[in-house]
Amino acid sequence: MRLTQQTNEYNGRRIIFNYCISWFQVTSVFAFLALTLYKTFYIRRKEGVNAIVLKISHNGFSNIIEIVTFALVNLWIGFILFYIWNESFRNFLVFGKIQFLDTFSAKISGIVIIISGFWFFISALKELGCSWRLGIDEKHPGKLVTGGIYTFFRHPIYIFFDLYFLGIFILNRNIIFLVFAASIFALMHLQMLQEEKFLYVLSGEKYREYCLQTGRYLSWKKIFKKPEKDKPLLKPERSSPT
Repeated sequence: MRLTQQTNEYNGRRIIFNYCISWFQVTSVFAFLALTLYKTFYIRRKEGVNAIVLKISHNGFSNIIEIVTFALVNLWIGFILFYIWNESFRNFLVFGKIQFLDTFSAKISGIVIIISGFWFFISALKELGCSWRLGIDEKHPGKLVTGGIYTFFRHPIYIFFDLYFLGIFILNRNIIFLVFAASIFALMHLQMLQEEKFLYVLSGEKYREYCLQTGRYLSWKKIFKKPEKDKPLLKPERSSPT
């Protein structure tokens, strides 16, 4: 009888915890959309520039990557919401569950990864100001930003997407979310390369020097750089008596 009661209490806490995780994911999705839309309208109002640049031009490969990535992110968002709110759909996809991730520590890790990703996203949006673009903007590219979080990470927004997709996969532990995560990793890396080519042409030597100092994903030397010790002031030499 006591064992049954303990089991019921455990199952009850588990249901509440999973319910909280579901709402955490929904909240994160709407937070991402709200931040993106706010930044888009802010730049439009202040600079008169459309920050979302998705079109087919002479550089077809780059544009295809941008459009496919944009479509994948939107499909992923719709899939998350439908997966969370439709129990029969979740039950249908039970075959794709990865069991070893069904632990409290794994779910907490997923939450921490997502929150860390949003730190990258918010820090980058703040540092970019009106230079933020969704896509490569050849007409109104904005100024080159190398300060703040960009001192240590060349592409913090792309790192945000990698962490966000990874965290969502860990929380839902479904193979389909793993496919989404692997796809976004590959697309984001390709987009990084295309963006770097554009910035090389746009900013030339200044961007080349920045790339030499800052890693694409992480700059270990800057993070673990030892502070320089203050050098003692040299005493002025005494003039010889005349």
